[in-house]
Amino acid sequence: MFDRDGLKLDGWPENYDQCTEIIHEYTGPLTTVLDVGAHQGSLGLYAATRGAKRVICVEPNLGFFVYLWNNIDRNNLWGTVVHLPIGVGNEHGIALLNGIKISNEGLKIPIVPLAGLIKFFGPVDYLKIDIEEYEYQIFREENQALADSMSWVGFIDIELHAPYGSEMERVKRLLTNCGFDLKVGKTGNPHYGPNRNYE
Repeated sequence: MFDRDGLKLDGWPENYDQCTEIIHEYTGPLTTVLDVGAHQGSLGLYAATRGAKRVICVEPNLGFFVYLWNNIDRNNLWGTVVHLPIGVGNEHGIALLNGIKISNEGLKIPIVPLAGLIKFFGPVDYLKIDIEEYEYQIFREENQALADSMSWVGFIDIELHAPYGSEMERVKRLLTNCGFDLKVGKTGNPHYGPNRNYE
């Protein structure tokens, strides 16, 4: 267990520090936060302590989900933080999850489109996406529902994995076409913080 920003957490301190780096500097509104790839809940729980009224943490990996659940419970944030054991993609479906990878065997998890989550919980002030190379599945093709849902998002903190040059350029182009400005974060992996309305 470790302490950060008034939270008592199980998990990995370095994950907390990396996940909260960009939101520490964020000064825009923080009413609704959607954390896709929540892991142990670092970003979502931190947002709850900063005054977010509603935090939706999406984490399909049951190992990480247990940490997330325990951290919500330990910090008594049930009224603010919702946790969903689902995956996020471009369309509805079922995937087999083996650890953090989709494979031919493993635990069946429901997959929902990002556009649907945003419309269901919508308007989202802060959207974090860190799903270990599957971010390209969310933005696999430019579709109108996804583009429309982006108008409901104020700020995006997305981890894009560098080896996928053309895929990365497609995601950056889609977000730029939706009105976001791209900035590279300071963390080890390239983070792009598209920012529509806030400095």
